[in-house]
Amino acid sequence: MKKTTGKTIGTLMMVINLIIVLIAGTLVGWENAMYTIISLYGMSRVVDAIHTRHQKLTAFIVTTKTDEVVAALNNSLIRGVTIMPAEGAYKRRPGAVLMVVISRYELYDLEHVVKTVDPDCFVNLVSTVDIEGNFYDETEQLKVKQGQN
Repeated sequence: MKKTTGKTIGTLMMVINLIIVLIAGTLVGWENAMYTIISLYGMSRVVDAIHTRHQKLTAFIVTTKTDEVVAALNNSLIRGVTIMPAEGAYKRRPGAVLMVVISRYELYDLEHVVKTVDPDCFVNLVSTVDIEGNFYDETEQLKVKQGQN
């Protein structure tokens, strides 16, 4: 349902349970139904906080080892990487800013790969509200990885 509606798991859970509680409220009484609705709301927020698969992040990676970091990211993640030439303002060293959009579950892999290749890099993570275009979920990534082997 999450894939077809685009709503979070917590929101879907709350809507389904809300319908059940409204029916029960008409049969049993509205006082108990209101307490249940309040607890359902809290529970749905907790589920959304824990279930972070739908959350997307944009990582901006500032590095002087552009080719090595891009190669390592391509080996570990099935994600597009945009390279933006950059120059540091403090030391005037040339480098690059790499931009990649990941899911929350891929954050550890990205940080591990980037820090292994370039321990001196700078990573800025930004919450991403919406994505248009191709963004492979876990199922699509698995198919691509199996096709590479």
